[in-house]
Amino acid sequence: MDKRYRFWCKNKNEWEKDPVVLLPSGELYDLKNHMALRPDTHIVEHSTGLLSAKSYRGDGEDARLVFEGDIIKAQNWGKCIVKYGHRYRQCAFIVYMGSAWDDLDNLKEIEIIGTIHTRPELLGREKGEAECIK
Repeated sequence: MDKRYRFWCKNKNEWEKDPVVLLPSGELYDLKNHMALRPDTHIVEHSTGLLSAKSYRGDGEDARLVFEGDIIKAQNWGKCIVKYGHRYRQCAFIVYMGSAWDDLDNLKEIEIIGTIHTRPELLGREKGEAECIK
């Protein structure tokens, strides 16, 4: 399965377990069930390509891969949310730290402690409130 993306299903309130691909057209396709998925029911999160030192998801490389939507703890900033956005007129992975944005590349010793979908309480949010940062 393609590790450049992961897919959150809003209807089931969980990660897609079946293999899903993001087509060049932007459509989502479920390979197991041979069907298109509705884009309004799924959130596509991109991989940053970076590996964290630790992850609550486990120790394997796949578990340590940092994605958009991850809540991370960094030595020099504390808790941050990873997001893909525009900064200095360039597209880049950036992090939100409560009141400021910075480049993901500026953080040191990243540890994944949750995601905005599964652990919003880490940011003082309730389940379902996580989408406000998307």
